[in-house]
Amino acid sequence: MKFVEFTGPIIRYYREKQGIDIGTICIQTGIQKPQYLEIETGKKEVFLNTWKKICDVIGIEFISLFKNEDVYEELYDAGLHALLYDDIDEQKRLFENVNEQHIRKSILFPKFALLRFIYDTMNEDKPPLDMIKTLECFKDAYTLPEQCLYYDYSGFCYQKVRQYEKAKTLYETAEHLATMENKDMLYYHMGIMHYRMNEQLTALFYFRKAYTMFEKAWNTNRLLYTHGSIGICYSRMSEFEMAKKQFEETIRLAIQYKNRYVMCTTYDNIAFNCFKMHDYKECIKYCYKAIDMDYHWPFLFAYLAFSFYKLEDEEKAWEWIHRGKETVKDEAALDLIEYVVLLIEKADCVDFLEKMYHKFVEEEYYELQKFVLMELSNIFHQRQLYEHEAECLRELLKLHGER
Repeated sequence: MKFVEFTGPIIRYYREKQGIDIGTICIQTGIQKPQYLEIETGKKEVFLNTWKKICDVIGIEFISLFKNEDVYEELYDAGLHALLYDDIDEQKRLFENVNEQHIRKSILFPKFALLRFIYDTMNEDKPPLDMIKTLECFKDAYTLPEQCLYYDYSGFCYQKVRQYEKAKTLYETAEHLATMENKDMLYYHMGIMHYRMNEQLTALFYFRKAYTMFEKAWNTNRLLYTHGSIGICYSRMSEFEMAKKQFEETIRLAIQYKNRYVMCTTYDNIAFNCFKMHDYKECIKYCYKAIDMDYHWPFLFAYLAFSFYKLEDEEKAWEWIHRGKETVKDEAALDLIEYVVLLIEKADCVDFLEKMYHKFVEEEYYELQKFVLMELSNIFHQRQLYEHEAECLRELLKLHGER
């Protein structure tokens, strides 16, 4: 561990956190401001008693910086591997063995702050944008691979809140810093971003690059996620048969590598693909496969209710409507379930569909926007409202995105 590179940024972090200005520290320690700035940025070597004086001013026990350093170094290496390879059990072990209160006063805090940032970015619904500022204090002290991770996951954070231009800039910085060995996750994240922006060909380009790299690194969990993501791109491009073949291969690989989570999510993806193909019997089959594995993705209930309605089995449709209303919390899924109720009751659905469409636009649910537009265009066609039908079809063409 390089002492100067990390101790300076830790000092800066705690000084700023406690609102202590540089002038106060300089007065109490007798250090000149230009020298102090070099200390905080890790550019200047100083005697240990100088470090102790600075620590005393900001309230850090100097000796605590180095307690259990070897143990935490090993935990860091294991934790980073667990996060990048999505080893859930190892991630749990890491955070169980780290004393959060102590690590914050350790020289290794910058490294563990990076791990926590990666973990929260991947697992929390609300991205930890506040942590980006914390890591800003440390980024210059990180190794190049660590800097690449910092910019990559910062981009992923902004992507999750749909600030795509900001995300692109951060991804470009990460790509500039990355070596071939650590571009796999970066390309995977870039694929997700372009998928969310409805740029499917670009998304496929990055997913395929990521897949090749995960395969070489024998990163089987990430490889499986990427394999499924390629199928999702095909499905959004309305290449339904290609998507189904891709998903079936994903299932085969998930069984081979014993990844239950990927099996469940892929059954859901195949069900939705069949739903869009109007193959309602196959949709029901794959919904049941997912539910039999205790996977209760909220939209499965909507797919089942709608599919049974289309197959003229209203009893089964009502069964899944009731089960969905008892189980589902997701508003979009509940809206689809309520739409099936209106269909069964033969109510006028136009106003409801139009409201649902605007909600899906706001949430960027592209596939559900397509579904609603198709339903509206069919209704308008039946009512001979051809101008309204044409408007729906024009919006559908826009949603096909990059082909």
